[in-house]
Amino acid sequence: MSKISIKQLKAEFDALLLHKKKIDPEHIVNLQIFENFEQKYHKTVQNSEISSKKTAFLQNELKALGIYLKHFSLFLGLYEQFLKREKMAKKDAAFHQASHFINIMLETFTEGKYVEIGVIEQIDLLRNALINLQKKPENIKKTVEKSDNIALFDDFETSKSDISSYFTEKKLHKNSLSAAEFAKLKKAYDNLKQDMMQHLVLRKKYKYNNLVNAFSKALRSQDAAKMQVFLGKAKKEIVATRIEAPKNKAILDEKLVNISGKGEANSNILLIINNKQKIKLEVDKIGAFYLENLELNFGENTIIYENESFGFLLEKPSILTVQLNKIHLFLGRYDPLTQKAFEIQELNDIVRCKDCRNFLYDFSVEENEGRCMIKNCESKAFYNAKNAKFWVK
Repeated sequence: MSKISIKQLKAEFDALLLHKKKIDPEHIVNLQIFENFEQKYHKTVQNSEISSKKTAFLQNELKALGIYLKHFSLFLGLYEQFLKREKMAKKDAAFHQASHFINIMLETFTEGKYVEIGVIEQIDLLRNALINLQKKPENIKKTVEKSDNIALFDDFETSKSDISSYFTEKKLHKNSLSAAEFAKLKKAYDNLKQDMMQHLVLRKKYKYNNLVNAFSKALRSQDAAKMQVFLGKAKKEIVATRIEAPKNKAILDEKLVNISGKGEANSNILLIINNKQKIKLEVDKIGAFYLENLELNFGENTIIYENESFGFLLEKPSILTVQLNKIHLFLGRYDPLTQKAFEIQELNDIVRCKDCRNFLYDFSVEENEGRCMIKNCESKAFYNAKNAKFWVK
């Protein structure tokens, strides 16, 4: 490495800062490591005599910062590849391995770790995991089992680059977070970090950058009181998710119901219907979400809902309960003449035979000279929706 003057050193550092601003507008790479270099530079030039040894020392540090940013650029490229393959089956071992390495590297860059030695080993591990993602699903498990990287994977899991390594089962003080609380919050933090990286790779502005950084500090403190302060501020910043229609504990007669509500703009809401069916909804840019024709069961129905990114702000998910009074027995059945499925909207066109108890369209009955279409019935007596016996199971 050729020697340069102290002025050249400053010019190269300024150029490096401009490069960082270009590739890292959200300041994911820790600014402190650059501020530390600048402080050392100013301390050096304040001396009347600037030795070649000190200049060489600064030159080495500047080179390390340049390599560190180069590694960050490589990471962005690999992360972009990961996003393109994210739709693959998430049960694959290679997917979880790649996701784990991404979380580790995010913590590495945000904390400014390993500047002196670089992070090329971590990049290689992530690259290998992405190569595994390209292979056929049936081969992924075998590839991972045979990989020499598994030992390194285990090592990284407990390394200081991962925020989870800051947590210890032994309480640091009487107000420490419990292991369960830390695990829940850490998972939410990782999701926000991933979201932040996606915005960076797609060159979109991320509005929660300050929130994520504050979240990181609160987690690292392991202090329950400090975490509560953070959560309190975050709740004021994030729009709470709420369902506006139907109202909680509403009593309904229609089996199909429309769901509407408000939430944090451009986020996702997860609904769990009767502890079985899961539905994901997008909140639009004005903070509204909507779901048409949700089919209810007879009796009590529960809808659990929460924001996928900010559900951690609540102690538990919100629950909406609605009661369906009428059993719509004709749904899922077909008219014998048209072979068309009955629908709620056609309720006034549906009749029920008094004898065989089957449902039919009224026009089908008319075409059959007022008789039931069901084989061996031919009854001419029918109930319509206004008659209570129409609804009897």
